[in-house]
Amino acid sequence: MEYLQQSFSVRFDYKVFFTSGLFDPANTALDDFLTADAASGSVKKILFVIDQDVLNATPALSDKIKQYFAAHKTVQLVSEIIVVPGGEIVKNDEAWFSKLLNTINKHGIDRHSYVAAIGGGSVLDMVGYAAAVAHRGVKHIRIPTTVLSQND
Repeated sequence: MEYLQQSFSVRFDYKVFFTSGLFDPANTALDDFLTADAASGSVKKILFVIDQDVLNATPALSDKIKQYFAAHKTVQLVSEIIVVPGGEIVKNDEAWFSKLLNTINKHGIDRHSYVAAIGGGSVLDMVGYAAAVAHRGVKHIRIPTTVLSQND
C-alpha cells in the first residue's frame, strides 16, 4: 500500500508580564504592551470581563480600570464591563458565552481589538474561547487571579 507521511507543527509565542498595581495610572505596563502591539490605521478597543468573586473582593476595580484608560488612551475602553460568575458554571452555562459574543458584536470588537479577562481559570477559559471564535479571533488578554489560572 502506498501512502504519504506528513506532519506539521505550529509554533505559538506569547509574553507573560509580572507587575503590581496593574490599573494604577502610574503603571505603564499594560499601556506599553498595547502601544507595542498597535496596528496602524484601525481603532482598537478593549472590553473587560471580570469574575464576580474578584469584583466582590475589590469593589473599586471597575472604577480603577476606567481611570486607567482615561489616563492612557492607546485603545478605546468599552464602557460596559461584563461581570460573570466564577467557577465551572461560567463554562457550563451557554448563556454566558452567548452574552459575551453578543457584547463583542454590539461594541464592534474585531481581530484588532482585545477582550481582557480578569479572574480564575474558568472565566479566562470561557472568555478565551469566545475571543477565539469571534471575528476570526479577537486578541485575548488573560489577567489571572488564582495560582491555578496563572499556571494555565
